[in-house]
Amino acid sequence: MVKRWQKAPFARRSGVLMLLVLGAVAACSAGDDGEGDTKAQVTADGVEVTNVTITPSSGSAAARFTVKTSQSLRFNQIVLAVRDAEERNFDFSRQNDVTVDGTRTFEGTSGELANGDYSAWVAYTLDGSHWKSASAPITFAVGDTGSEKDAGAGTDSGPGKDGGTPTVDSGTTTPPPPPPPGKSLVFDAPFNDTSNWTVGRSSSYPGSTNPGDNKLDYISASNAPDSDGTFRATKRSDGKWDADLVTTEYSSKKFELKPGDELDATVTLGPELGAWPAIWTWGKDLSSGVQSGHGEVDLFEYHPDNVDLLELSNHVSDGHTDYRNSNNVKPGKPFDLKVIFGRSSVDWYINGASIFKDGKGVPANWTAYPIVNISVCAGQYHPAPPSSLSSMSYKVTNFRVYR
Repeated sequence: MVKRWQKAPFARRSGVLMLLVLGAVAACSAGDDGEGDTKAQVTADGVEVTNVTITPSSGSAAARFTVKTSQSLRFNQIVLAVRDAEERNFDFSRQNDVTVDGTRTFEGTSGELANGDYSAWVAYTLDGSHWKSASAPITFAVGDTGSEKDAGAGTDSGPGKDGGTPTVDSGTTTPPPPPPPGKSLVFDAPFNDTSNWTVGRSSSYPGSTNPGDNKLDYISASNAPDSDGTFRATKRSDGKWDADLVTTEYSSKKFELKPGDELDATVTLGPELGAWPAIWTWGKDLSSGVQSGHGEVDLFEYHPDNVDLLELSNHVSDGHTDYRNSNNVKPGKPFDLKVIFGRSSVDWYINGASIFKDGKGVPANWTAYPIVNISVCAGQYHPAPPSSLSSMSYKVTNFRVYR
């Protein structure tokens, strides 16, 4: 985030419906095409899920399910996914690098859920990319808008060779939906995957801080986002701020975006004055020299002093706009962001609706590293944080790239 468009202050944030959900396994969309193939794959893996039980209570739910394997099997991720009646996926608890050899039972409790009807199902991935539904969806209701419908209650079959209940760890992604027509999923790494993401280092920063861009924050390898995708900035005793940043630059896999790619993410903004959250790109130098605009496209920037406004910018080809929408942009309310890096236009979408087409695009040789971070404003363009503030945060989940 450099050479920012110097605009009026940005938005704030309200309370979010976040589901720290249940158990440990990550799920494919119920009813996706190829369901028969998925069932065959689950059978071939020797995986069976039984005793899926969901118990709604006031504003939340508890869950329990059992996973059986015919052999020792290492799951890259395993989760219980939940979706509301409007087809929105929530944030879920999950386990990484779980090995099951026999029978293992998982359980957990959700965070606050809005009143309404929900569906839930168990799924897993062995390689971190290919998700397989391991149970049929069941439905339940929270609050007085409906009643529990087929809660799927069952009896725990008991631990096998690898019994016990693991500590629940909240995850950064839900399993991907079917890819857009003509595209394939090429990047879906959680932020704690150190082979794909580097923490606290970017060539976009002249060092560990960037005061020339009117920032107060410092980045380092110690400042990584939480496992659930929460990016934080924390005030130090010396008055400076430590802030989270990840990028694929310098990682062992060095994933780069290319023309035609689509980047999707779910964003939940925060309310703290002085926060500067963003998802953006930074291009490496080419043999012909530095890329135009240094390859930077700002998928969004946000400042809570303008509570309902996102800043969208294509620094490569000089296209930008302010998107203002109090229904979609507010602290605490998740929104789905999609950006397509086309040759003739970079196109932005919020919650599936087109909001801006810059008509400029990126050149054929454009290549760039994605960056997700939170900075702290120094006060030139937007207010600095009040002296009483000691921390700020926002959240990014479902970060995926299709090509």
